[in-house]
Amino acid sequence: MVDVRKDDILCVFRDLPVLPGTSAEGLLVLTDPDCSLATRPGIARHATWPGGRGVVFVPTIRPLWMAQHVRQLAGVEAITVQPAGAVSVETRIALWWANELRSSRLPVLRTTAGRNSDLSVLPDAFVTGASQTTSRVRRCPSEVARILHLITVNAGRRLLELPVWEWLPRPDALAWFGVRVSEVEHLYQHIPELLWLRRAAREHRLPQTPSGQRLARALGDETLTGRFLLEHHALVGEVIEKHALSQWVGQPVGVPSR
Repeated sequence: MVDVRKDDILCVFRDLPVLPGTSAEGLLVLTDPDCSLATRPGIARHATWPGGRGVVFVPTIRPLWMAQHVRQLAGVEAITVQPAGAVSVETRIALWWANELRSSRLPVLRTTAGRNSDLSVLPDAFVTGASQTTSRVRRCPSEVARILHLITVNAGRRLLELPVWEWLPRPDALAWFGVRVSEVEHLYQHIPELLWLRRAAREHRLPQTPSGQRLARALGDETLTGRFLLEHHALVGEVIEKHALSQWVGQPVGVPSR
């Protein structure tokens, strides 16, 4: 089981380009300059991205099926699901996060794939979606797992905690994370509480309950991440259950302005 642990703070989200809206649902795909995806029928370059890369929009009513094909193509670096309409701030951040996953995972994959054949099947691009996107994805392959990532966004005057989703084939998720994602899915019904806990952990103000103290010891100097949820889902679930809902106040949930 391998992973890159870090406190993920997007400090310059306003540097991310504002992307044009789309008239249909589909995928926003970050590509390198030599990627041929934009030359295919019905697909065109949608916008530019820092570093000379392009953003291609792939229209499809089955985005998660299409994503599993697109992510295998040469030159594809990141993918995020885009519902029809404006491209939200959260979707731009989700595309950035998909690229961050690639940057952090590929060096590990390239050094371990030779020793772990299960990891050698992972592609170079990863698929994400903003929180509001998940409710609009009507079709999801049964073999694809949904994984929650918790990230912190620097919105200028304050830090905001945001959820970003990743979709990964279940065998790939098991190979990468080392645990079955189905074991943690019940926690995904408690997104506000998880975001509150992430901030509380960073500010050293976790609930002073027995389970809260065990959570603090388990975290140590780390912050609450999607990886940690997978490894300690029972403990996190106990903290949420034991901490009265009336005490989940001041939840640092929000969306930065454009």
